[in-house]
Amino acid sequence: LSNYVDLTPEYKKLMAIWIIGTYFHQEFSTYPYLFLNAMRGSGKTRTLKLLSTLGAKGDGSVQNNMTEAVLFRIPKGTVTCIDEVEQIGSKEKQTLRELLNSAYKKGMKVKRMKKMKVDGQEKQVAEEFEPYFPIAMANIWGMDEVLGDRSITLILEKSDNPAVTKKIEDFDTNPKIIQLKRTLEVLV
Repeated sequence: LSNYVDLTPEYKKLMAIWIIGTYFHQEFSTYPYLFLNAMRGSGKTRTLKLLSTLGAKGDGSVQNNMTEAVLFRIPKGTVTCIDEVEQIGSKEKQTLRELLNSAYKKGMKVKRMKKMKVDGQEKQVAEEFEPYFPIAMANIWGMDEVLGDRSITLILEKSDNPAVTKKIEDFDTNPKIIQLKRTLEVLV
């Protein structure tokens, strides 16, 4: 974390614990979101990419403008990072917000109808999903009260340390990160 993002020692510890926890999150009945609140240029997206790379089953991707259909189809146990969640309070995102309000807790079920052929006939069949996985989010304007209560909130400051901010984001090829990820995966 120190190589890529300029954080206080307390925030580094919290993030490290949260990342390690993503590998064991299925053992908990609830798992808090990690929410990064910061001004433009403070490293929110870089931090989310790093969290996505290091977290359980993460691939380094960061989602923008996620839909509820995508949210509840994410593979079980996959760390998910969502950037620019300012729009989460809009009327158009009400269903996504409702899912996020409950996806921190194990046992929440979502059912959707799916067309399938059954005995040669097309029928609607209920498909069930459990949207419980580790989620990190970031935005500039803050989080609404309900999601905020389900989150560990970190307020990032804009860094003036070019040794960190100008570093290439080689998360997927850095040997130290690859080894750390392998070590974490072995723990599970």
